[in-house]
Amino acid sequence: MQRKLTFLCNTDSVDQSAEAMPQPAPQAQNARQKFENRISDEGRFAAYARGRVGHFAARQVLTLLGALILWVLVSPQIGLLALALALLGEAVDCLTLWVLIKRRSFGRGARIVSTGTAAVQALSIAACVWIGWHATAGPEARFFAVAYLCGAIINASLVFPYNRRATEARLVIYILVIAVLFALDGLQGRGGRGQLVFDSLATLLLLYMAYSFVSFVLRSYTKRIKMEREMLEGQERLDRSYQTLRAREREARHLAMVAANANDSVIVTDRAGHIEYVNASFTRVTGYTVEEALGRTPAELLNGPNTDTEAIEAILNARRTHEPVRLELINRTKFGKDIWVETNITPMMDSDGNVVGEVAIERDITQAKQREQELAAAKTAAEEGARAKAQFLAMISHEIRTPLNGIIGMSDVMLSGPLDPEHRGNLQTILASGEGLLTIINDILDLSKLEAGKMEIDQLPFDLRAELQAALDLVRPLANEKGLSLSVDVSGLPEGRILGDPGRVRQVFLNLMGNAIKFTRAGAVSLRAAVDTGAAPPRVTLAVQDTGIGIPADRLDQIFDAFAQADSATTRDFGGTGLGLAISRQLTQQMGGDITVTSVPGKGSCFTMEFVTGLDVMQPVEVSPRICADDEADLPASLRLLIADDNRTNRLLLAKLLSPLKDGMRFAKDGVEAVEAFAADVPDLILMDMSMPRCDGLEATRRIRALEASRCTNAPVPIIALTANAFASDRERCLAAGMDGFLTKPIRRNDLLRTIARATRDSAIAPDNAAQPPPRHSAAV
Repeated sequence: MQRKLTFLCNTDSVDQSAEAMPQPAPQAQNARQKFENRISDEGRFAAYARGRVGHFAARQVLTLLGALILWVLVSPQIGLLALALALLGEAVDCLTLWVLIKRRSFGRGARIVSTGTAAVQALSIAACVWIGWHATAGPEARFFAVAYLCGAIINASLVFPYNRRATEARLVIYILVIAVLFALDGLQGRGGRGQLVFDSLATLLLLYMAYSFVSFVLRSYTKRIKMEREMLEGQERLDRSYQTLRAREREARHLAMVAANANDSVIVTDRAGHIEYVNASFTRVTGYTVEEALGRTPAELLNGPNTDTEAIEAILNARRTHEPVRLELINRTKFGKDIWVETNITPMMDSDGNVVGEVAIERDITQAKQREQELAAAKTAAEEGARAKAQFLAMISHEIRTPLNGIIGMSDVMLSGPLDPEHRGNLQTILASGEGLLTIINDILDLSKLEAGKMEIDQLPFDLRAELQAALDLVRPLANEKGLSLSVDVSGLPEGRILGDPGRVRQVFLNLMGNAIKFTRAGAVSLRAAVDTGAAPPRVTLAVQDTGIGIPADRLDQIFDAFAQADSATTRDFGGTGLGLAISRQLTQQMGGDITVTSVPGKGSCFTMEFVTGLDVMQPVEVSPRICADDEADLPASLRLLIADDNRTNRLLLAKLLSPLKDGMRFAKDGVEAVEAFAADVPDLILMDMSMPRCDGLEATRRIRALEASRCTNAPVPIIALTANAFASDRERCLAAGMDGFLTKPIRRNDLLRTIARATRDSAIAPDNAAQPPPRHSAAV
């Protein structure tokens, strides 16, 4: 043993030259260079130019919509004039950018030119708004101008990080034109003082919206660039660490004769724990030479203030029991640096089984620990980003749904009254546009929840026949309007219920049926539904066949991608965001199935949805009668309502939607007023907004329930949430606070009346409030 150790120590005289600092791998260097080129002034301008030219056709949707509105509101000539001006500005801008792209001219001069063409394009949009404003004296001119400029501002702000000067030019022109229009109206006395104040506030709102959106775009871009840069730097560090590791491995191979080809520190101690041998790796890691280490104990050399006492105790216990031990601990080098090592200590036995010493093999895992910390920090950052994204989506959903509530709700109210055909058509256009925007918002929220893994699928018993029939009732008018034949075969569905998520099944089925009708100009759309009860678990198949335009074979795999359609012509002809099929497939996959498609261009397509129903199938069900669209007749004439909402437009809308009950309505502007009004006079039913100043709807509900408990009330007053917060977590919070129902904004008149009618029936509220209602279950209405 002594001769072997001597030989090993002699071989430690191998020359150990200092290592040069490793450089990142060529792949990492190339990636870094591409990144720097992309975020440079020239790179960002190149992306701006290509994006503007590439999305020319998509931007014309807003142009055509504005021209169509002017066509309807003013005259065809004005509409065509506005279209021509807008297209002229777009053509000047895009043709100039196209020439710059061809010449690969992305320098400062090109950016100055692009700022000028951007101003020309913005002036053409401003001219369209100016024409629409002065071509008619009605309030629809203001609505058109604000709505159209909002879209233009949003469109311009999206490219702010890529061409700041061009975006600033557009924004200044858009904001100036609306400000000038409002100022001229004020000087001319158009609309009176009240209208001037309203217009001024509208101008400020437009300025705030532009500032907020530009700030958001800049923050998002800056954060994304920062994260990409950190990822590239992290990759370079990993590459250097990898190269360092490879260099050390090569050095270890050169020292293969030392300590039986050991790559790690090797320490051999005698029975008393004194060091008899260390290898070159030990010297390299700890800084101690062989001469400094021999005769001393590892604890004397390596233990420091940060060495874990529990690890030291574990080593001592293993030494007393002559057992091997493997653990991680902090050692201190000769130069006072703390390092993490993984040590494996094994006792050495002689031929008689007596302990003659120990062999400790130590591996420096400092970098691995650092990487663990970096990964933990990256995970924390990713989770924080996911939380920020969820908070942003919730905020955006709330902020957009609130004005949509006024647009859709007021349109619904006006359409229920007497109107001439022209005004009815205008209102129907506004209503359809609002509902289309709401659909897009819902799709984006669904897609975000699916990508984040936050989408929950319920397992509830439901009548599939009834759900399909209800969905068909919704799309049948669309098919009739296009003259399409609509056939249904549900003979493969047994009577009874299945287990699943009825809302998500209905959502996917409506998307498939809606697409089939939208992309079919003539012919028929058919549905075939069946359940395979012999499968384990049983599976439902819904096949939707149409005779529409079909899908090319090379696009079949792409139509389920987000924001994808068969081609750009499909988007122009039929519209849509391209999110429906992506969401539908992911929802179906979460239900244990999938959506497949077969198609022949020009002859039609067949989309087949298949999903798992669960094990508990086909139980008898009593189908409850459907509540008719108009439930107002079921509402007690003397019903007393307390409505809590801080938004004046929402209160006005609810007053109009529930106008037959106006004598029994009271309003509160926040949660504090709602609790005070309840304490003064208990109503029959409360409509409660979720987000309000001073005291929100959740806290107000808890206080009301506490008041009821203190008064020993046998029948709690029904409380229904009316909120722009549309997430499932918001619904759960409302129910947990003591609410009984949950309606999301925008609110439709029939949905509101049905919910109130159901709540009043569940509460057994008599018309004269004389009967004492029985206790109710705290369930969602």
